[in-house]
Amino acid sequence: MTKKVILFLVEGPTDEDALAVIFTKLVNDHDIEFDVLHTDITADENMTVKYIEERIDKEIQKYLLKNPFIVADDILKVIQIIDTDGAFIPPSLVRQSENGKTEYFDTHIEAKNKDRLIRRNLSKRKIVYSLYNRETVAVFFEQLGIGLEKTEG
Repeated sequence: MTKKVILFLVEGPTDEDALAVIFTKLVNDHDIEFDVLHTDITADENMTVKYIEERIDKEIQKYLLKNPFIVADDILKVIQIIDTDGAFIPPSLVRQSENGKTEYFDTHIEAKNKDRLIRRNLSKRKIVYSLYNRETVAVFFEQLGIGLEKTEG
């Protein structure tokens, strides 16, 4: 393959839709294309800081198996797009929902299971900080509207 690939790990189709128009225009004049993997590994209840890098590697390996015309050297950069899902909200602003639904408000979150959401938030926050502090991982905080990127060199 002559073109290099920028691989985005995103949560879902709306993330991909938002990126498609912008990145297609950005890379149109270069030998670069972008591709998307749908995965929300930071919200996985079984995910920990210890295993996040291994999990990202597994996702990339799966991608390469599904795309045999692409080799690892063709991947220019892997970018994890993260919907923070309220992970940076203080636990004091997470309340037990009375209607059995998890809902996000400007001032707080009402959770179907308050304790579970707080645990998920703490775990997700640790994973995001871990990814951000790695030299080889680029992280965008989609929900905050802030593009923070760590790159090699």
